[in-house]
Order: sequence, then structure tokens, then C-alpha cells
Amino acid sequence: MAYWGEALTYNHPLWGEWDDAAARAALERLAPTPAARRAKAPTERERLYLDAVEALWAPGPKPARDTAYSEALAELVRAFPDDQEAKAFYALSLLGLSGTTRTFASYMRAAAVPAEVFRANPTHPGGAHYLIHSFDDPIHAPLGLPAARAYSRIAPDAAHAQHMTTHIFLALGMWDEVVSQNEVAAGLTGWGPGHYTAWLEYGLLQQGRFADARAHLERIPTTPATTCFPATAPLPSSAASGNHSRWCWC
Repeated sequence: MAYWGEALTYNHPLWGEWDDAAARAALERLAPTPAARRAKAPTERERLYLDAVEALWAPGPKPARDTAYSEALAELVRAFPDDQEAKAFYALSLLGLSGTTRTFASYMRAAAVPAEVFRANPTHPGGAHYLIHSFDDPIHAPLGLPAARAYSRIAPDAAHAQHMTTHIFLALGMWDEVVSQNEVAAGLTGWGPGHYTAWLEYGLLQQGRFADARAHLERIPTTPATTCFPATAPLPSSAASGNHSRWCWC
């Protein structure tokens, strides 16, 4: 299952990023073929998890593979309805079906799944995280407020968890929370230029703290970014396909 997990780290469906070669290389370290890899799984539950990731990294267009992956996870959830992890992964797969375009239909369909997880386990990070993504717009943001309130406590040392809460807070105009949570997130990642510091700057401006916003802005360029790839790193598959805007090279 460690190879399954590594292969999944190369798929970022909400950002339109993926790396076919790296994912397939991870799976091939387990065994050379899908059948051989499946034979190593000791339980039916693990075999269904492997079936899903095999669908994701099979040959073919990425949208078709995303659909097949989501359908495989749906089968896993049907077979093991008490598996909260399967439901969390299924929710994320549904969010990724529309690519980087947010559609109410797909996102509300997805929301029902982490909502069930969050009700059963209010400390489940996937339940809270994917509820926030599902309700990340001004119309539905009030529905995500309990998850946003909980997520910072669930994963206090995870910068992304601290920041994700503010996707709901910003939509609701809760500027104090936007600033405080992005201060935590930026502090955990070294205050480099990027997503968390940009949202913090916006929050400070919305609060009318213009001197603090200027001081914050002037501080950032002197701090090295912590999320850049080295210039010699290979381009991921999604970047090689033309999606360069999300990748930072230094």
C-alpha cells in the first residue's frame, strides 16, 4: 500500500497537475504489471484500492482516467461502506472530475461524501478538508464553516490545513480569521512568497491595515521561496502538457 500511496502523490486533481511517469515508476517498483501488483494485495479491500490507482495511471486521456478512477473508488465504497478513508478519496475524485473548473453540480455531489465522513468523525482531516473545497464559494461557504472551524484544530502543524480554513473565512468576509490563519500558515512555511502570504496580504488590506500590508509586502521579496523546484528538476507531465502557470522554478 505504500507504493499505492506514493503513486497517488503525483496526482493533484484540483490544481490540474499530475506526473504520469513518476506515478507509474512508483507502481512498477511494487511489481511490473497491474496483475502482478494486484496479486501482492492480501485482502479484497486492498485489491480494490489498487484497482483504483491502476485506473488512474492507465494509458489514455487524463479526463477518462479520472472518471475510471472515481468509478473504481465508488465500487470500493460500496463494498466497504464503513471505510472513511475510501470515502475521503472518493470525494476528492469527484471534485476532480470537472478539472480545474468549478461546477456546482459536481461539487455539491462531492460534498455529500465528506459530509458523511465529518459527521461520523469530526476529527477526520479528509472529511473537513474536502468539505471546505466543496463549499468554497460565497453561496455555499456558510455550509463549510463548521469544517473550517474544526480543520485548524485537527491539523495544527500543517500549513495547508491552517490556510484552507480561510477559503471559507474569505468568502464570508471574516477578515480577522483570514489574517490570523494565514499568519500561522506562512509562519509554518518560512514566510516565502506564495499562496499563504498573498492571502495574508489581501486580508490585511481588507482590514484597512495599510501600513502592516506594506510592511508585509516589503518583507516577502527578501525571503527565499520554500516551494520552488530546482531548475534541473524534470517537468511533471501536466506542466509538460502546457500547464506551466502553477510551477515555480528557481
